[in-house]
Amino acid sequence: MKKIGKLGRRHFLLGAGGFTLALPVLPSLLTETARAQVRQNKRFVAIASTHGGAAAADMFPPDAAAPQTEPLFPGHVAHHGPLPYSTSGGVASITRVLRGSEGVLTPALASKLNVVRGLGIMQYMGHHHGGHLGSIGETGVPTIDQVLAWSDRFYPDLSGVLERSIQIDSDRNGNGLAWGFTDPATRSGAIVGLPAEQSSIGLFDRLFGDVGATAPSEPRRPVVDRVLDHYRAMTSGRFGDAQRLSAADRRRLEEHMQRISELQRRLESRAAVSCGQLTRPGNSAGFTRADDVRLQVRPVAEAQNAQWFALFNDVLATAIMCNVTSVATIYPRAILVDGVNQSDWHESVAHAGDSATLGQQASRVFEHVFLDLVSKLDVEEMDGRTFLDNSLVQYTQESGFLTHFSLEMPLVTAGSAGGHFRTGRFIDYRYRESTLLPARHWSGLKAEFREGLSWNQYLANVLMAMGLRPQDFGDTTPGPGYGDMTVEARHAAGYHQGIVDAGGDPLPMLVA
Repeated sequence: MKKIGKLGRRHFLLGAGGFTLALPVLPSLLTETARAQVRQNKRFVAIASTHGGAAAADMFPPDAAAPQTEPLFPGHVAHHGPLPYSTSGGVASITRVLRGSEGVLTPALASKLNVVRGLGIMQYMGHHHGGHLGSIGETGVPTIDQVLAWSDRFYPDLSGVLERSIQIDSDRNGNGLAWGFTDPATRSGAIVGLPAEQSSIGLFDRLFGDVGATAPSEPRRPVVDRVLDHYRAMTSGRFGDAQRLSAADRRRLEEHMQRISELQRRLESRAAVSCGQLTRPGNSAGFTRADDVRLQVRPVAEAQNAQWFALFNDVLATAIMCNVTSVATIYPRAILVDGVNQSDWHESVAHAGDSATLGQQASRVFEHVFLDLVSKLDVEEMDGRTFLDNSLVQYTQESGFLTHFSLEMPLVTAGSAGGHFRTGRFIDYRYRESTLLPARHWSGLKAEFREGLSWNQYLANVLMAMGLRPQDFGDTTPGPGYGDMTVEARHAAGYHQGIVDAGGDPLPMLVA
């Protein structure tokens, strides 16, 4: 048997990239402390696509699939029921959009999913990136992934954590889903989009490239230590510079040093990583990229793009199982529809949600990105629970079934966040007897939005599921949910004060 090195707490899977660790976690070999740490560890992954492009009738189960009722407010009744599941010709389906191979989307995996309707952003958003995770307009507050990444309640022990969060974006020129403070440790500075990785090999090398490497016999003092010494000397006045620093320069220097300190922490954490033997993934350089599609105006190759994300999912699943990160965002954008030129993608896919297109982008992202990742995480961690069971993986669309409008954000989740959420449910928070807005038309589509609950309430529930308390969210007024809960004037008739006041409450029918 080939030696795999020190036995860690995680185990790995065989994926499209061809790298693997074969052994599962062996709970009998763990101390009680280690067992407790494993049980308490949670993970959060957000996946999102752009535009709309999935008609409500294709994205959601029919109303009849949620026959049970739940009163939320006086005059507001919500509905729920078991998630529908069917198979035909080797394809398993929840809805016309939410489907995949019967061998992947099994009844057992489907029982760990939720489809939620009736959660909305109470302001007009148009196109956006940060709104998926609470940074309305990419200003004011960071996205919730960054709240988790910099929370000592979520990461009580950073030993072995090489990246607080991982950002993956298929477009190198775009701002991804993650937005945070320029100085996240002190929650200060501007809210900025965070850089994302576009190479699965690059991400693997960044995380695991020198893990387990033999240390030199006489290690050199890290450069970051020397930079820290210089910084302390400067700010203490030894060089006579302290009095000359302007407030803006001092803030800029503090932010830079925070990044240096984080780099130092990651370097020191590498010694605590114990992953066994890993094999570098296959070359992804030849696969179609979103920016290649835009520049060359050629048909998108769905199979190549699916493999591009499968390689990323292999690396990300490995990182989660190895406990080197517990937070990630993935932004597939507009690259997964076969045979559609970029020149007509906008109208053929982004703005088309009728039954002919079947929400092509949403269906491909669900199958090739979301479902691929959650199936790779659904392997036992310990005590009968899988890594997926201890995680929350969510898939959202920028607009839902009518592009440019975020009043009803489709939500698909997998995992229970360690038992915090119920799963296997179709939940409809809309009050079906009300109409929030008159019918809207866009590219031949007609939609009526009905009163539901706020997206802010869902985001607050995610943070609480991950172990944070409302006081840990920071000041996100107005409203008790996460992020700006201002109700746009023209939506006031639908989003009444009771919905705003409930922004920090546990979500009924979803929280266990």
